Amino acid sequence: MPETTQFDCVSCGACCAPAENWLTYVEVTSRDYSRLPLRYRLRVLNGELPLRERDGARRCIALRGQLGEKVACDIYRLRPDACRRFEAGSPHCHAARREILGVPLPVRAAPEMV
Repeated sequence: MPETTQFDCVSCGACCAPAENWLTYVEVTSRDYSRLPLRYRLRVLNGELPLRERDGARRCIALRGQLGEKVACDIYRLRPDACRRFEAGSPHCHAARREILGVPLPVRAAPEMV
């Protein structure tokens, strides 16, 4: 059985912290908006979730923790569809890890399924 690679997203967060100096980042559709907690719905600007400055990096307002160490999304189960479409290990993931964290994070092999 071939070995697969699993990315540890909770020690990264690069996909939630664009290098560009934008005010907003993630598109919020009307469907997304209806499932967001009120405190996030009130912050939506022009149909997008805003970014905030923290530890010298701009990141999604829902991202908590330290980039490249330990992060968590406050709205993970309710996150917008744009976030749901982002795939760990995709070319966009690798690009974000290089651009935001400086180097790709090490990956660990997923346990083989028996």
